[in-house]
Formats: sequence, structure tokens, C-alpha cells
Amino acid sequence: MTLHNANLTRILFQRAFAAHNAGTLDAAAALYAQVLALDHKHFDALHLSGVIALQKGDAAKAVELIGKAIKSDRKQQAAFSNRAAAYLALDNPKAALADLDQAIALSPTQAEAHYNRAKALMALARNDEALKAFDRALALNPRYVDAHVTRGTLFAERGDHQEALACADRGLALDDRKFEAHFNRAHALAALGRETEAIAGYNAALSLQPGHVQALNNRGNVQQHLNRYELALADYVRAAEIDPEYPRSYVNGALCLFALGRFAEAWPVYEWRFRTPELAPIVQGIAEPRWTGEPLAGKSILLIGEQGLGDILHFSRFAPVLAKMGADVRLKVPASLVRLLSGLDGVSAVYADHQPHPAADFYCPLLSVPLALGTTAATIPSAPYLRAEPEKAAAWAARLAGRPGVKVGVVWAGSAQKNLPSTLSMGTLRSLPLAAFAPLAKLPGITWVSLQKGEQRNELTAAKAAGWGGPEILDLTDDIGDFADTAALVANLDLVISCDTSVVHLAGGMGKPVWILNRAHGCWRYPVGRDDSPWYPTARVFHQATPGAWDAVIADVARALAFFTPSPSSPG
Repeated sequence: MTLHNANLTRILFQRAFAAHNAGTLDAAAALYAQVLALDHKHFDALHLSGVIALQKGDAAKAVELIGKAIKSDRKQQAAFSNRAAAYLALDNPKAALADLDQAIALSPTQAEAHYNRAKALMALARNDEALKAFDRALALNPRYVDAHVTRGTLFAERGDHQEALACADRGLALDDRKFEAHFNRAHALAALGRETEAIAGYNAALSLQPGHVQALNNRGNVQQHLNRYELALADYVRAAEIDPEYPRSYVNGALCLFALGRFAEAWPVYEWRFRTPELAPIVQGIAEPRWTGEPLAGKSILLIGEQGLGDILHFSRFAPVLAKMGADVRLKVPASLVRLLSGLDGVSAVYADHQPHPAADFYCPLLSVPLALGTTAATIPSAPYLRAEPEKAAAWAARLAGRPGVKVGVVWAGSAQKNLPSTLSMGTLRSLPLAAFAPLAKLPGITWVSLQKGEQRNELTAAKAAGWGGPEILDLTDDIGDFADTAALVANLDLVISCDTSVVHLAGGMGKPVWILNRAHGCWRYPVGRDDSPWYPTARVFHQATPGAWDAVIADVARALAFFTPSPSSPG
């Protein structure tokens, strides 16, 4: 390079750098390009051209340009850090981690490199290492707001919402206008059941970013959990106005409409569930055309079970309706439901999930059938529609023969709800501790029968070993293999008492008297302000007043049991 070219290169670079610092990115990029025309290996021009590409959202170009800079000088920590940021933007945390390790090797005291390394490790699900990286970043810079805030998301993912809250509070102590800190704090408060404070937290976040769709959606979720459906709906509508392609606001809005009994409005909006990552796979890869209400006489239709077992039991009532329309109705459901649902009227075949099935004329997700039928509260197909196998029911009758008094089945805990498009899992909120049932021991003339499955069943074993003072509960669930077995046992009971689980839908679908212990954040199927359900004529709902307050619910159940009389159709 001649002296003239060297001087021109230096002058052009200085101008480019000044333009870059001034924020005029296009001008800076053009000047960096002129530098590279004179010296194609100019490290700073390559590196900073890549930084501009990253600033403008072109992470792939940033990787390319910064990579060329690194080839010309592998001892520049900033280049490795910036290329790592580009790799993170490209969702390539493995490559980002390699660059960050190199950056830290070159300059171990750069807090930002440790922070970004923590983010890369989180993306790789290496959370224990990520925590150490966050801690190292904060040791180097205790006032690193982003490190405090993002560290909290790690604890939120672990379910440690108390520590997530503490992290958000530390971030806010350093910068009370940090949106992410307010947002994360509100999420932690909601997860801890501190809904009023959570709403205040989302209000603070939205005062900083009024159009933040997820904050609006999440505030709506908290309002919905407080049964403030109109306020929740307002948040979901606003979120949809800002981002018409954000599916969660539509799905959650539909749940509000269901709870308000506005079914005609809710069904079409609820179809947005198939745009969420959790439920999109339900309708992917199905060869049959989707049924949307076409005539079914002489046609076959495959109904696809979706979401939880309770949802499938709840909506399986629509299969006989389609059969009466002349359809050859087939179901595809989890294996634990195959035997039970094979007994539905008009159903010709039931296949387990992932089991091959013959082609049909149509398919329809089970929870979309009401949309195609135009179902309203007045046209809900009523129970009973589920039945036990006679031979199995007779076998249970023999085992329960001689048990005194009223036979009451009980379920105290639901499993965690996974793969559903909601902010908070209801698994814990809807469950009772077994100890809550202890006062029922005072009631005479009852044979208590456990219908509890899953890990929570072990609570009964542990309680008995510890000298359980509650009612004597007969546990025969070792002999329950699937829902057909459960149905056969339920057929021999006078009453089922359960928190909001699939057993409620089983008992309700069989027309069995079922008392639902409904959490304060009630399910839309059991509307607030009434003790019955439009879906199950034999249901009675006991609503919890505040989250975690089950004593009053159990006291109401005890008073009701004192006057309970088995129906003539019950085994008595």
C-alpha cells in the first residue's frame, strides 16, 4: 500500500468511525466499504462493518464480516464478543459459546462476555453453568442491571419464583425504569399467587412500553385468574390490536368468552390455539381435509383428541352427535382412553395416538367440533355418554360388596398441565393437600375410596404410615390400568368428590353425582356465581374463595355430605 493510500485509508476510517459513533449507520457503512476497497484486510473496518450489520438486524452478514476480521487478527476480544452476539441472534448458542470462551481467554475481566456466556449456556439448557457465569459477571460488575434481571429468568425457568423476584428487585434498585425488570417481577408475583401485586407490576411495565403485547396478555391472564373476565378481555383485545398475529391473546380471550357463556363468540376465536407452538402439531401432517360442518351422511370422520385427558373426556360427547348425523365416527386418543371411548355410541373405531389409521373423508380436532356444529349453551349434548364395561363393573361390585354406607370416591390432586398455551400451570393451584380432607373423618356411614393416580397417590401411603388422622381411605388403584378400569370402579360409587381433574369429566360423563372442588382461579367450565355446570347435570361445584384456602371448601362439603342421599340408580 502506498503512503497516499495509507493516509486516505486512515482519513476514511476516522470519518467512518465518527459517523458510526454519531449513529448514522448507513453513512458509516459506506465509508467502511471505501476503507475495505483500499485495504480488504483492514481489521477495524471489517469488524465495525459487522457491528453495523448486527445493529441493523442482519446477523448473518455480521458473522461473515466479523469472521473476516478475526482471520486478520485473532487477538481482539471485542470481535469474538460481537460475533458471539450475532450467533445468539441467529439462535446458534453453541457457536456463540465458543466465541465467548475465546473472548474471555483474551480478557477475563470483561463482565459483558461472562453475561453473554451465561445467556448462551441457558440456551443450551446448561443452567448450572449459566448461573456461575451470571455470578462471575456480577462479581466483576455488581451494578450490571441486565445480569441481575436475566439471572432471574433462569430461576423462573427452574420454578424458583421467589429468587426470580429477588433478582428483579435487585435490577430495579439499580434502574427503576428497566422494563424487563418490571415485567419479570410481575411474572414472578403472578407465579407466587400475589395477583394484585402482579397487576401493579404489569402496570408499571406497561407504563414504560404501553404496546408490549406479552405484558398485556400476561396482565389479562392474571385478571382472568381473579375472575375479572371483562378486564382480561380488554387486555387481550388490545394485544390483538397491536399484534394481530399474536395467538395467545386470542386463545386466552376465547377462554374468557367461554367463562362468560358467550360460546358463539368463543369457538371461532379458540381456533387460534393451533397457532401456538404447543398445539400447532395437532393439525400438522394430517392428510384428510378438515371438517367444518359439511354434511356427514355416508362419510367417515376422524376426531383427533387434544390437550388434556379431561378435555378429551369432556368433548367426546360430540362423537355420538356426529354419528347421529350419519357419519362413520373414529377417534384418535391417548392409549389410556382407548378402551373407555370404544364404548361411545356410534363410534366405529378408536385408535391410540401414533397408531396407524385408515384414511377418512374428514378429520376434526375434538375441541373444534362445537364450532362446526354452532354449539351454544342451550345445545350442549348432555350426559351421560360414557359407560363402564358391565363385566368390569360387576367385578368391582363384588370387591366392594359388604363395604358399609355411602361409597364416595375421592381425588385430591391433579397432575401438572404441560404443553398448554397459558402463562401459569394450574397443576399445583387446583390440587389439595391430602391433609385438607382430615375433618371428613368425623362423618359416619361413609366408605371412602381413592381414585387418585400418579405421584400424589404416595401421599396416602405416607399419611397412613405417619398415623393419618383423616378418614380411612380404601386404595385399590393398583388394579386400575386405564380409564375403563376407573369407570368400572366409579360405576359402583354413589358419589365422586374431586378437584378439577380428568376424573371429574369421567364421573360427569357417566352421569354420576360429582362434587367439584374448584380452585379460586376457576375453570371456565364451572362458572363463578353458580354451583352447577352447564356441561354436567349431576355436578355440584364448591368454589374456593381465595387461593390455597381449602378449609372452608371442605367444611361446605362436610355439611353437604350430612344431607347426601344416593340416587336410586347408585349402588348404595
